[in-house]
Amino acid sequence: MTGRAQSTFQQVLRAEKKSGDELIDADFLCQCQDDDGLHIISIALSHQTATSVSALVRFAFSDKTVQTLTIDLVKVGQGWRIAQMTNSDHQTFTAQNEQALKDAGH
Repeated sequence: MTGRAQSTFQQVLRAEKKSGDELIDADFLCQCQDDDGLHIISIALSHQTATSVSALVRFAFSDKTVQTLTIDLVKVGQGWRIAQMTNSDHQTFTAQNEQALKDAGH
């Protein structure tokens, strides 16, 4: 990860370590705690430049639940990093982290 997504995630990890409690109880990617059976159905690029890509990713679980997520990637050095993830309810990974920190009084 990079940018605001990385910094808010690091803040959540530090707060969890300090308190001994989880601030976020589900993985943002799948909105679940157990990703067994997760498989990608499709990936469609909605935006692409030499240094950024936005992809709409549809995936499913063994129980047939389907999720859709937009993943924004940016090129950092020779590789790619996640800049943001947005779920089908238009909630972002960064906003989830910020809300968890706020709810925990940080």
